[in-house]
Amino acid sequence: IGHDENGVYCDYVETKGEAKVRGNSTAGKAKKPYNIKFSTNIDLFGMGEDNKYCLLANALEASLMRNALVRKFNETCGLDYACTFEFVDVYVDGTYRGNYLMCTPVDVEETRVNIDKKTDAILEIEESHNTGDVFYFNRGGITTPFFRIKFLVADGNELSGEGYSKVFSTIYQIEYAIVSGDWEEIQKFADVDSLLRFYILADY
Repeated sequence: IGHDENGVYCDYVETKGEAKVRGNSTAGKAKKPYNIKFSTNIDLFGMGEDNKYCLLANALEASLMRNALVRKFNETCGLDYACTFEFVDVYVDGTYRGNYLMCTPVDVEETRVNIDKKTDAILEIEESHNTGDVFYFNRGGITTPFFRIKFLVADGNELSGEGYSKVFSTIYQIEYAIVSGDWEEIQKFADVDSLLRFYILADY
């Protein structure tokens, strides 16, 4: 699917796929967000060929613009891996279901986050994973040693045992450097410039 400079659709794609409700608090709203998985890779609006896309409902804010603005700020600030997006009107069986924000998911793919699936990983904080003080380190997730932050390994990773060991070792070294206040060591692991840009955006 694509459009010209006037916003007129000029290309259509017919393919099979599935849609599942996504989100936590927003999943219970009348206007639901969805994860879409097509049976084959397609390029929607020039976002790069992949079979996974997201439809964000923006059900909790009336302007429908906040998610798009934050992603635009990411792009403007020069942050890598900012999700691309496009506003779309969604129709199902001819019935209008509202305006959505179609965007690329955070995923390990050549046209998304291009890292080695076997040795590198995208981690996401798992706030709802209730393990108390129990440490876990397996193919499902990692609890960091000092700050006890619980991470899940994001979809798309195919970490080997050696890969998990590498990821955990890196996390340990980062946290140890922070706890020790070793600024030189911290800079070995963190891109300070992008970290500051991200902090400013997160604070906003």
